[in-house]
Amino acid sequence: MAIDSTLLASYHPVLEGVRSAAFNGSAQYAFSTRGTLVYASGGSSELKRRLALADRTGAIRMLPADPAQFSYLRLSPDETRLALTIVEPRGLNVHVFDLERGTMSRLTFNGTSNWGPIWSPDGQWIAFSSLKQGTRRNIYWTRSDGAGQPEQLTTGENLQEPRSFSPDGKLMIYREQSSETGFDLWVEVTGSSVLVVEGVASSPFAGQYSVSRSGLLAYLPGRVTGMFGWDLTTLVWVDRDGREELLVAEPRPYAAPRVSPDGTRLTVVIADPNSLDVWMVDAMRGTTTRFTFDPSNDWMAIWTPDGLRVIFDSFRGGEGGLNLFSKPADGTGQAERLTVSSNRQHPFTSTPDGRTLIFEEDRVSETGWDLIELSLDGEAAPRALLDTVSNERAPAIAPDGEWIAYQSDELGQYEIFVRPYPDVATGQRQVSTDGGRWPVWGPDSRELFYMSAEGMMAASIETKPIFRIDTRELLFENTGYAFQNPDYPSFDVSPDGKRFLMLKSIDTTDASKRTQIHVVLNWFEELERLAPRER
Repeated sequence: MAIDSTLLASYHPVLEGVRSAAFNGSAQYAFSTRGTLVYASGGSSELKRRLALADRTGAIRMLPADPAQFSYLRLSPDETRLALTIVEPRGLNVHVFDLERGTMSRLTFNGTSNWGPIWSPDGQWIAFSSLKQGTRRNIYWTRSDGAGQPEQLTTGENLQEPRSFSPDGKLMIYREQSSETGFDLWVEVTGSSVLVVEGVASSPFAGQYSVSRSGLLAYLPGRVTGMFGWDLTTLVWVDRDGREELLVAEPRPYAAPRVSPDGTRLTVVIADPNSLDVWMVDAMRGTTTRFTFDPSNDWMAIWTPDGLRVIFDSFRGGEGGLNLFSKPADGTGQAERLTVSSNRQHPFTSTPDGRTLIFEEDRVSETGWDLIELSLDGEAAPRALLDTVSNERAPAIAPDGEWIAYQSDELGQYEIFVRPYPDVATGQRQVSTDGGRWPVWGPDSRELFYMSAEGMMAASIETKPIFRIDTRELLFENTGYAFQNPDYPSFDVSPDGKRFLMLKSIDTTDASKRTQIHVVLNWFEELERLAPRER
């Protein structure tokens, strides 16, 4: 049975300040059967939030948990405890918060990523996804009271996430990424797995389906995606009037495009089902070549100003954090480690002379995301450039080297700001007025581009004799373009400032199915037929 979702479009807000997605699409709320809501409360910031409880009348009570980056909230079957994921300096960990005692306990300690907890029907076990085996994203479970060690439930190379148990707790339904059909539903039966539904829609880290306690399955038909559920896209040039020119036609889950200083090459991240790597694209021919080959995930890359090296972030090296590495742009030689930290770090910009790198670092337990300077001649250790209580991200040094643009959530949502460089303490100017991300300078340092909720914005700037913004102009709307991950920019600007490199979304789902919710009745009986168990 299929339900047309366009018939279900009437709704109204009942509580403000609740985010439906936070860490790559994960839920930040959980409903009880009594109609109460536990959620992570706060503004539009992606980082530290408070846990709150709202009753049916809308009355709100803050819970006694330290502010943190919460995601994947799940209430226990008796609704006295809350399983959740917290982003910590050395990765993601699964915790349990006791709603009656007001205490938080951590269940995972292996210094890597563990996420997406679900409860067994009796509340004694919690299943979750983990990167415990390096790059393999398998499912484990552990006792909810913290006793004993986690046990591995599934094997395989693909991304796997637990979603629910059968009422008797003997079957576990999970989703697994497939390079052919996107995400599929599987069921674990006494150590073996059985495919039960193919082609389920997915957003990053969130399968688009749900199973009721009474045995109904509802899901959206899906499309093929890459790792983390990133959209299939092509690479296109878009001029200032919104006219497109195809660059790379092969649909793949691209992200974080960065154009070389001379405009002849660019780097992108490609999220294939079992790897995340930096690739090189010939901007003249539209051909792609793999640039990184380490088994660990390699993420965003930027060019040095002379175009001779590429700096990227990676989990390689066994230090536990997402650190920075440098490699010759021609692909020869080995990658050189630039930083050693347990924190997440993303490279963004260099000074025009190429001597100083500025990157963002997630200091979770201190001040959130900060801007950090690193001398590339090796003479000094990294030092904080901007580290307020707000989150400062996506730095961009102007071509004249005198200004630095960045995004900050100090006003409640991310806006674009500019400060003098290197003396950032001498002033701050706000550029965007209705939200903004990923600032990129024009070639003459008199224009600043950024993405707003509407689309690509261009701010005309004068810096002498005083700093002022002359105009803000919407160049083209962002409809049809992909924004794969809020951590990484989804566009770049050509060296002459006349074209924008964008990720064009490719939806492979049958158009007639995009607004249909599929419902399967008697789902548990169907599972018994598909995955019979020994009695």
